[in-house]
Amino acid sequence: MLKILIFSDSHGRTDGMLAALEGHPDATHCFHLGDGYRDAALVAAQRPGILFASVRGNCDGPFAEGAAEEMVLDLGGRRLWLCHGHRYGVKSGTEGLLGRAAEMDASLVLFGHTHRPLECYVGEPREVYLFNPGSIREGSYGLLRLDRCRVLFSHCHMPPARSW
Repeated sequence: MLKILIFSDSHGRTDGMLAALEGHPDATHCFHLGDGYRDAALVAAQRPGILFASVRGNCDGPFAEGAAEEMVLDLGGRRLWLCHGHRYGVKSGTEGLLGRAAEMDASLVLFGHTHRPLECYVGEPREVYLFNPGSIREGSYGLLRLDRCRVLFSHCHMPPARSW
């Protein structure tokens, strides 16, 4: 079973990601969903045994120039689509995400931008799980346990970055 940590919106802070990785030493993968592309690169350099994937967000600036704004990964018998979400109007709803997920043939959609945790299953017209880990800067991140038979999302919380 894959154990994937999901972060978004670190906005210049790496301490929350490092603390979460310490708390989950058996994590196999780590995804960062934007607005902290550089933070993710710094953490990835310190954790060479974990497979990292990152997309750029609307606040990532020149450091992330040329970085992917979205990514599709096939893991555990599932197709995952990673994006920040700002291009799909996620602050107003999930319709844009669902449309793009269909285009990408993705059944798991991981996104950020809103700083609000969300877990949602949509069964019609096609099966799609939507997951937003919230902002790691504000102490929220996600955990995905994944294999061919199971998809299990969890929201995890720790004190906000200002108290670390």
